Amino acid sequence: MILESPFQVALGSYNLPFVPHAFNAILIIAGFSTMVASLFAVTTILITLAQDHDAPSIFATKTSGNRQMPLFAIGFTTGGITVTVLMALLLPENIFEYVTTAAGIMLLLNWLFILLSSGRLLQLSTWGKIKRYLGMVLILTAITGTAFHETSRPGFWISLLFVGIIGLVTWGMTFKWKKNVQGATYKAIKLPNPKHDNREGAT
Repeated sequence: MILESPFQVALGSYNLPFVPHAFNAILIIAGFSTMVASLFAVTTILITLAQDHDAPSIFATKTSGNRQMPLFAIGFTTGGITVTVLMALLLPENIFEYVTTAAGIMLLLNWLFILLSSGRLLQLSTWGKIKRYLGMVLILTAITGTAFHETSRPGFWISLLFVGIIGLVTWGMTFKWKKNVQGATYKAIKLPNPKHDNREGAT
């Protein structure tokens, strides 16, 4: 088992004492940058869901003042990051690998769904359609490959479990969305009651 960074192992034989540390610093900074970007994206999505009443409304609450910080949403996503860090430290290595593999597969599935929906939402050229289908093939190839790898296979099944849970929640939410659409349509077509002219002598 390799306990050091692969970059340190690869560069260790070149007798360059500062280069491995520089590579590690770059990777750590890149990791923190990705974490901050993900924190911003997930927090924004959570606030939008709360504003649309698809998540608890408390996550849309912001502080007063000029900055208007969504502390509840930030606290929730920060708590999720904290849990993942604790999982990396406390869980056995194999179990954490299963979880991270499942998370990676779900990220690929997210991009797959984006490509599937883009055909309906965008007017794609012939080259755009080719790139769309090529991307779908590459994503499906990567996901299918995990099912044939002994170490990654449990993560594959875990990702399918999460996808099933998300599908059930989405299916349940469709009833609420349909009700909201029907209510909005009814309000849009409802005509105001005619006002009667009660003035004396009105005809």
